[in-house]
Amino acid sequence: RRTGGNPLFVLETLKAAWLAPGGAPLAALADDSGSALPRALSVERLIDQRIARLSAPALALARVAAIAGVDFSIALAEAVLGTAALHFADALVELEAAQVLRGAQFAHDLVFDAALRSVPPAIAQHSHGQVAAWLAQHGGEPARIARHWIDAGQPAQALPWLTQAAQRAREALRNTEVLAFLDLRSAIEQACGLQQAAFKTLLDALEEHRSLSRDGPAGYARCDALDRMAASPEQRIQAWLARAEFQDAHGDGDLGLALARQALDEAQRIGSTEWIRKSQILLAGALHAHRRLPELLAMSEACLGWINDHPDGALRMSFHASLGHLYSAASLPHKAQQQYEQSYRLAQAHGDQLARSILLSSLASVRGDLGQARHAIEVMQGALQMREQFEARTASAASCLHNLAAIGLQLCRFGDALRWADDAEQRFASAAPNRRPQTWGLQAHCWLRLGQFGRALQRLDLMQNAPSAAPTISGAKEKLVRFQLGRDRGKPDPALLDEALALLVQDAYPRFWEILAIERARTLPPAEALQALEASRQRSAAREAADLVLDSHLYAAEIATPHDPALARGHALRAMALYETADPVCAYLGELWLHCANALLAAGDDDTARQVLTDGLAWLRTTLRDQVPPEFADSFIHRNPVNVALRALADRHGLVIGV
Repeated sequence: RRTGGNPLFVLETLKAAWLAPGGAPLAALADDSGSALPRALSVERLIDQRIARLSAPALALARVAAIAGVDFSIALAEAVLGTAALHFADALVELEAAQVLRGAQFAHDLVFDAALRSVPPAIAQHSHGQVAAWLAQHGGEPARIARHWIDAGQPAQALPWLTQAAQRAREALRNTEVLAFLDLRSAIEQACGLQQAAFKTLLDALEEHRSLSRDGPAGYARCDALDRMAASPEQRIQAWLARAEFQDAHGDGDLGLALARQALDEAQRIGSTEWIRKSQILLAGALHAHRRLPELLAMSEACLGWINDHPDGALRMSFHASLGHLYSAASLPHKAQQQYEQSYRLAQAHGDQLARSILLSSLASVRGDLGQARHAIEVMQGALQMREQFEARTASAASCLHNLAAIGLQLCRFGDALRWADDAEQRFASAAPNRRPQTWGLQAHCWLRLGQFGRALQRLDLMQNAPSAAPTISGAKEKLVRFQLGRDRGKPDPALLDEALALLVQDAYPRFWEILAIERARTLPPAEALQALEASRQRSAAREAADLVLDSHLYAAEIATPHDPALARGHALRAMALYETADPVCAYLGELWLHCANALLAAGDDDTARQVLTDGLAWLRTTLRDQVPPEFADSFIHRNPVNVALRALADRHGLVIGV
């Protein structure tokens, strides 16, 4: 492509690359465009001579074609040369005969370079302006119109076209281009003395950068530039808030919190209601990292009236999403769902595809918190599909995969869960390494269910020794899975659950705290265990967490079976009824069939028990066939203690096991 296939040019170009110091240009052979390959001086001279031999009309036409690039056309040439097309028909024939042009395009890149070199700089600059003006009137590509104005020495003329180019790139999900256009626009505005416009454009670029979770150094450079450009109290507040969000997104919640407080103090000093509220909103988000949920919920809810009257739809969208996160963290899923849905509608109206994909993921997580894992996994897959369309695949896509893996594990889709968790881990490794322990916990839990105890222990050891973005929750999860591993191997250690609970503040992590509390209840004497499960059930019902209510009934049935069969039967029937619309989250799904069947048998309800056992065996067969990787089928059946017990119970009652 670079040389048009001419054997002499190919050989001379390769020779120039081979002889270059260090042979570095040879790496350019892997470049799709080949544009980084060197120009062999011998070839350059030959092509320059060919260009120099052209007639004046042909040379003028070649120069217009070189200035216009991919936008060259006969109509454009007419406008720039001020000549009717028929007058340069011979020139066009000459250019094709000399193998300079093929139709309206250059024969190859080296000829294009030579034609462009032949244009005096002053003429080139003037011609770029002519090309830009013509393209602007004839529906040209905004990005190329902007480039022509810049090359014409009139960068201010490029500004509206850079705005259009950024918008088109955003609509086409070419996110890296959006950032490049915004950065260029801000630089031009600054050079033209348009300080306020340059500041606003750079703010937009940083927001784009942050939402895409791109590399830290480039984002910090933008933050530094904002600090330097801030020329008023309002701009200083905006710069601090922007850096606070960026710091928080990159794991430095303490600095983000300090900056948000600094912005609020300045807003209160100048008496700006607008910036007081915006600072409070961001401060609430910064407090989220510190899990001070009651304080930040009160602060955010105090801003609701102001935000609902605000004309900025993008700000309202961001606020409702943030409030949804807070409600979700506080285990108030219905309130979270309402906020996410409101934010999603605003994102739709605003045409913000990235925000829609993130909000769809959040809505899926809320569905999971409401116990609707079967529906949540479909929504989450839709969110991931939207996210993958973006040119810059982000750490947020890794989060989406992590959440998918968690729901897949809950639904016993082990093959999918492992695949999603592995993909999430690989993406976190490059985008956010300190979040990898999250995936290791999922993988350990998955290996545990598959009866692969050694693999599970290996992942837990990795978790124990690695720095984490959320050390408190990561440490508690590691201890929970380690306890479950010991229990499945016949060596339960309840002290691990006590250590996990001691790491958490109940109000800061209410949902996970409840999961730990349910597991701890199962280790208590029967009367205490039933009392603890009843208390958990009331808390979960108040938060509308149907999955945790199901878990508490299921384990109450297990514990009551030897002591009070009638009570156990009641809990078992309620657990089975809840399973129609909810999915257990603490319990492994196989426990539903095992504990309920045992409770029903103890109460003398043999017919219902046999049906439950039959359903459980059918589930086990289907799971083994469709959801367990073949190489782990044997350990899943013979080393998972629940599966072993379920098959043994079915065998004792004369049911055909078939697995």
